[in-house]
Amino acid sequence: MQTWKQITARMKPGRLIKDGAYRVESTDEKGISIIRVATGSKVRITRKAIEKADARLATGVLIPLRSISYTVAVETLIVLALGKGITTTTDKAGVACYAKGEG
Repeated sequence: MQTWKQITARMKPGRLIKDGAYRVESTDEKGISIIRVATGSKVRITRKAIEKADARLATGVLIPLRSISYTVAVETLIVLALGKGITTTTDKAGVACYAKGEG
């Protein structure tokens, strides 16, 4: 698992992510605030949600897409916050999933 310091180091305020669709507004001990650039709307991603996803992936479990969050923006940003070590794959039933990869 990653430390909160490692996670927030990747999510520096002002950083544009997802082809400029989102901008990191701030990070603190409770989470990360993101702005949707096109609309100006804010999204708050809690530290708890990010750490929960990281802990689940660290056990080697596959997490089906839209199981981290039903909100596409939140799920996408959690995966981005966790860094390049998260990959997509399919499970035995052919369901698209996130997995902890190398990196």
